[in-house]
Amino acid sequence: MPSPETPPTPSNSIEIRPTTYGGRGYFALSPIPANTLIHVSPSPYTLSIIRDFKKECCARCFHCVVGRNLKWRAERGNVAGFWFCGERCKREWEGEEDVAGLLGEAMECLERGFKRQKRAEPPRTPDGKEVGRASTTMDEEMLERVWKDAADAPWPKHGQIPDGEVDQEEARLITYALVRLHNFLSSPGSESSPTWSDFLALQPNALSHFRSQPYLLPSHLHTFHFLRSVLPKSLRGVLTLENFRATTARDPGNSFGIWEQAEGEEGDGESEMLGWAMYPSASYFNHDCDPNTKKVRRGRAMTMVTARDVAEGEELCISYGHLEEDVLERRRRLEDKFFFSQLDKTYRLLLYLIVLVVSLYSVYIYHFNPKMSAASSISAIRIPATNGAATAAVIFAHGLGDSGAGWSFIADHYKREKSLQHIKWIFPNAPLRPITLNGGMRMPAWYDLTSLERVEEAEDSVGMLQSAETIHALVKETIESGIPADRIVIGGFSQGSAMALLSGMIHKEKLAGIAGMSGYLPMASKLVDMRHPHNQETPIFMAHGTADPVVKFQFGKMSMEYLKEKLGMEKIEWREYPGMGHTADLKELADFARWLEKVVPPKN
Repeated sequence: MPSPETPPTPSNSIEIRPTTYGGRGYFALSPIPANTLIHVSPSPYTLSIIRDFKKECCARCFHCVVGRNLKWRAERGNVAGFWFCGERCKREWEGEEDVAGLLGEAMECLERGFKRQKRAEPPRTPDGKEVGRASTTMDEEMLERVWKDAADAPWPKHGQIPDGEVDQEEARLITYALVRLHNFLSSPGSESSPTWSDFLALQPNALSHFRSQPYLLPSHLHTFHFLRSVLPKSLRGVLTLENFRATTARDPGNSFGIWEQAEGEEGDGESEMLGWAMYPSASYFNHDCDPNTKKVRRGRAMTMVTARDVAEGEELCISYGHLEEDVLERRRRLEDKFFFSQLDKTYRLLLYLIVLVVSLYSVYIYHFNPKMSAASSISAIRIPATNGAATAAVIFAHGLGDSGAGWSFIADHYKREKSLQHIKWIFPNAPLRPITLNGGMRMPAWYDLTSLERVEEAEDSVGMLQSAETIHALVKETIESGIPADRIVIGGFSQGSAMALLSGMIHKEKLAGIAGMSGYLPMASKLVDMRHPHNQETPIFMAHGTADPVVKFQFGKMSMEYLKEKLGMEKIEWREYPGMGHTADLKELADFARWLEKVVPPKN
């Protein structure tokens, strides 16, 4: 019988970084040859085996022969749903997954509850039809109201089985996660990777999930009350509404299918899906219809192997589905399951907008990040110089929908490179505001945006000038900290690049420099009169990828030419990167560092 093998050691040539289209992903730190093992997730945080396969799929290594029952079963009491391909798997499961017997007890309680469910009274929760109607226009406020109603409704007594639709596989997944959390809280030193914190770091997708499948919200409400009724009382401490919602919000879009497969093969072709599991670290491999990485399950472990040669700085992506499908069918399925509106790289901004709007991640960054200065009213990530007192500063503005934390990796990158150690970094956070391009929904932005194709039309000059005042306030704050204006650089990426160019041009004191990556010059015609003469000779760094699908390359180049020809800005260093999209790669960061060394060199 197959047994779990020790996963091979992966390459250490990748790291997680913010992506330019939203969220985070893995990127190559150096060139990686094809067929290189780059990542191993030894074990999932939680999982659920489909009921029809529970006697055919090993609960430890997931080995399965469809149509044939396994011979080994967990022997601790009347444990439901755990079968094994051999004695070794059974011993390892009992020693690592069910040390105190709670997992087996909880699953047995679930099975008994499923059988009794039809004989019980319905719970007093919001009516399913009412929820279904409301969810056609569901927003975060409405979703919070529904869950508050569920929390305020009388909960069934323990053992009183509520009626209503319960997703049994989802109930198993939640129970598995809560047992792990309980075991950790009972014995904090015993928690193994992945941890509850790793799990919570995943992207929550609750709002998109219920918008696309509104009928699931009543099911989740019933499932919560069902679990409160049937699970062992020892789990009551972790079976809170908060933990339940945290778990269900991270299942959609982050789960991997457990497929019937020969050992070491990728699976998920014509094979049976046996269940699904959540590997937090593997979830940062994003989708691409032309993937450069393939996922290969090795027993219980999920491994990632390069499918072709990967360049330094390139994102590592896998396929979330069947590439042999018709393109439109693949897009439809990916939209339903993973909330993608378009998966081609040219349209990744749409994915960017959707994910960021439904996520509270940015809001948490804005208000609760420990690096935020308590002394300042301006929300920003502030990173001090690494070699003592700073003698220069860079204020770097993020792009649409991002956050200051999303670009703070620049400071970390230069710290690893032992360069620019005399510079203090400030990464401000844009406020939440309605974005016309995104249907009026609120997201972090420096100004409203109506089009990606006609950036010069219907500019939000009011929003731009308000944000310029914010950046100028950060310049003033930096000057008051002891760094003069002529040692301060204003920079940014995408929408932040536009703000850097505008803010720098109209600032009333001479700055050390202005830097714009993958952006354009806003309010161009008005700058003829608005620009300040003190910054007429200020050095400017501008860089753009020739394959940028978001802010077109020609917009960036035309902005550079306008600055030179119409505004007389001669000290412009222009860099273009063939084939680069809407991102910043290592070569661009190196060019930026060399430019910074010139405009704000270290002081003795």
